Amino acid sequence: MSANSGLRSVGLSALLVLSVVAMTSPAAAVTASADSQSQQADATTITGCTVIDESGHYRLAVNVSTDGTCIEITASDVVFDGQGHTINDIDRNAGGNGIEVNVGATGRLSNVTIRDVRLTNWVWNDFGSNGIGLRMERVDDASITDVTVVGSDHGIRLRNVTGTTITDTAVSQVNNHGIYMDRNADNNTLSSNTITQAGRRGLLLQSSSNNTVEASTIAGSGNENVRLASGSNHNTFADNEIYRSSYPDGCVDVSTTASHLVFRNNSVFGCGGHGISFSQAGSHSLLVGNNVSANRNHGIRLNRLRNVTVRENTANHNGGHGINLQRSANHTVTDNYARENERFGINLYDVDGATLRENTVASNENGGLRFVSGSANNTVVDNTVLNYAREEVVSFPTGIRLRTADDNELRGTVVENAYVGIEINESADGNTLVDTRVTDAGTARWTLVTTASTGTTVESLDIGPSSADNTTLSFGAYNVSLAPNTSAPANPDAAAIGRYVTVESMGAGAFLDLSMQYESGDIAGVNESLLALWTYDGGWTEREESAVNTRAMTVQANVTVPATVGVFATDDGDSHAVALPSTPSSTATATETATDPATDASAGTAPATTGGNGPGFDAVAGLVALVACALWLRRQH
Repeated sequence: MSANSGLRSVGLSALLVLSVVAMTSPAAAVTASADSQSQQADATTITGCTVIDESGHYRLAVNVSTDGTCIEITASDVVFDGQGHTINDIDRNAGGNGIEVNVGATGRLSNVTIRDVRLTNWVWNDFGSNGIGLRMERVDDASITDVTVVGSDHGIRLRNVTGTTITDTAVSQVNNHGIYMDRNADNNTLSSNTITQAGRRGLLLQSSSNNTVEASTIAGSGNENVRLASGSNHNTFADNEIYRSSYPDGCVDVSTTASHLVFRNNSVFGCGGHGISFSQAGSHSLLVGNNVSANRNHGIRLNRLRNVTVRENTANHNGGHGINLQRSANHTVTDNYARENERFGINLYDVDGATLRENTVASNENGGLRFVSGSANNTVVDNTVLNYAREEVVSFPTGIRLRTADDNELRGTVVENAYVGIEINESADGNTLVDTRVTDAGTARWTLVTTASTGTTVESLDIGPSSADNTTLSFGAYNVSLAPNTSAPANPDAAAIGRYVTVESMGAGAFLDLSMQYESGDIAGVNESLLALWTYDGGWTEREESAVNTRAMTVQANVTVPATVGVFATDDGDSHAVALPSTPSSTATATETATDPATDASAGTAPATTGGNGPGFDAVAGLVALVACALWLRRQH
């Protein structure tokens, strides 16, 4: 076959496919239309309350007012179309529901559709009993679409209902819960719904799992807008607006061992209490991409649970902490932004084994990060604290505070413009700070304060300019505070290199074992080995025990407290340079060459090769050439 004949064959095949599509598509459309018309023609018209006990399509033709349950569906495969009409309860003292889908205690229903109906005033004043706009029990694979419920005790209640969708439905001004899902209401999807002004909860899930709530508005509830309780696991909330709840209730409340939950890209704001609160709520949940702001208490609160990931959330303008973790363990808090909250940006209270990474907290009134009340063994990496002043707000923020918090490790933290940069006090023992930077100390009182806390280790703390830029310290300390000094007095007996720090005593037994970094540009014209730490207390005194590490470019000594400490070099005297181990030499010499195992006799006989391309390369190349030749000959025929 020639190349052109092959193209003609492909073209004819495509034309045949298109012709088939063109001939069959209109027929399919006509069939679908005919089926729809047939369903409409076969539909049973309803003009009042009734019991639907046979499968089929039913249409409500008029508005209906009644007392007691109006529409009872006790069959599967039913479509009830309200056609926009209203079913209204006229007697507040008579029990009943607008629409009830329930076959009884011994059976289940499936494939029931309720659509385009308005249910109003389903209220029952009897103590402990409630009227419900729409109630389903023991139903599978149902659909509730374009339903409106106004002014009832409960809006919609699903009990032991699975595989059901609720879409484009509005529930408002009910006395209790807007939508109430309980007793294994599992694997359902709620999408594009609106629930407003519920007297209690807007949406309540109780013992119900694997549900999805998305693209919905839940607002203005008397209690929480959303509550999950009693082991409601594996539920997902995505792209919802959840806002305004009454004081002191929050917008989202999760409790009692609800695990494996996902809250993604929700807006939660204006709540009377916390924005999103998990308490005694199991483990392994995910909060990602939520905006939780302008709430009366904490933005995000996690209490008594484990292994929750909090990632890429925004928590701004909340009345408590932006993110508050308490009595918990092993959380991961990453890449969140907490700004202008009334307390701390991120707070850890009795939290163990958490990881905080790459979070940014800014202009929070009490400060940036706080670890208190037994928060231990936490890892804090590459976080940024930006405590800029706010107009008309008087505050004295602490960048990072550790209080009764042991064995935490902070790495790569940046603190800018804090009243106190880092505070370690009240038996916060064994904490380590590595590669930390505290800048704009001119507006701060202290770069670092440590009181009544043992085992504080600081490696590479950049305190900003102290005449010279990027003055970096490493030290062990007890009961001291440090700050940069840009106006230290002159030392007539030694040459300054522009590195200073002010040290104050914060209690009995104060000590500071200090190592100060210097740079190559600092030591032009001075004898590096004669560098030493000097302390000033009315006059400069050289610390004779100073040790200079010329390789690490550090000067170290135990210094007196209080004092101003600087690095100076004298013109002569004894060297302070410490003996350094020699640089390990390479084990291989320039003349040594690596032995190829293929040619090493001890490795056995290597496969035969030709050329320098490795074993068998020429044979493979020949095979490739033969295949190419065969393909070319085939194309010629």
